[in-house]
Amino acid sequence: SGDTILASASSGELNGLGWNYGCSNLPAAYLTGLLCGTRSKGSKVKAAVLDIGLYRPIGGSKIYAAAKGASDTGLVVPYGDSEKLSEERLSGGHIAAYAEKLEKDDKKKYESQFSDYISSKTNPKDIQTQFEATKKKIMEGVK
Repeated sequence: SGDTILASASSGELNGLGWNYGCSNLPAAYLTGLLCGTRSKGSKVKAAVLDIGLYRPIGGSKIYAAAKGASDTGLVVPYGDSEKLSEERLSGGHIAAYAEKLEKDDKKKYESQFSDYISSKTNPKDIQTQFEATKKKIMEGVK
């Protein structure tokens, strides 16, 4: 009785793959979906239902980034065209661009906004490079 879980992933697992950019942003959501989709390949799962419960569906949100990540592994996850995100946003390009602009325009605000990254010696402008490296690790078959 009840649902059977055949594959799952948590954004907290990304740290173990070298992801240092937090677990609650669009790139982390995409990578978590990618990790779950990769894990589903070992089972007979071919499709998944995007069940967001009582949450309001907002185009461009993290739930759709996770769905895109899972679907990029070949898992069929139906979601509307209007919910699709650009590769630039999925990889964190918008975060890197904002960090660069803020660092030039308002150094104090930059240091406040990105204090977690700075204190851990992580450059927010390098997020896309780390995204690609983490994505590659996942696609190569992390269990």
